[in-house]
Amino acid sequence: MVTLSGKAMYVGYLKGCTIYADLNGDLEHSEGEPKSTTGEYGGWSLTVPEAAQARAEVIVPASPDCIDRNTNLSLSVPLQAAAGCEILSVLSSLKHRLVKTYVAQNTSEEANATVEAYRAIVAGLGLMDEPDFNACTFDHIEQL
Repeated sequence: MVTLSGKAMYVGYLKGCTIYADLNGDLEHSEGEPKSTTGEYGGWSLTVPEAAQARAEVIVPASPDCIDRNTNLSLSVPLQAAAGCEILSVLSSLKHRLVKTYVAQNTSEEANATVEAYRAIVAGLGLMDEPDFNACTFDHIEQL
């Protein structure tokens, strides 16, 4: 077994949110898939079988019970990232979806698709002087 952990955030950290590891790719929480709830400052932890880690996706579904600490509003869009992603945010969700799209379109293998996704995000956000930007570790709140 492997423990995955990190933080979930939207504008601020997300508290009281269901988070689960989708092990079968159906984007739904199924029986036997690990599930947890985020803490007061977005912290989460899930234990998954080591063999499933490579294909697992971590998902925070939109829910009225999932509250953004900065806005006090509920999460209205789901967040989704690869299992190795420590920060679940809009940026890591965008990166994950770009990678999946590039791979599905056969424009590149996953390693190259990840590089392409980061390039697109860096260019879109105007972060040209940040070549090491990583959406899966970038905590914008901590940066403030």
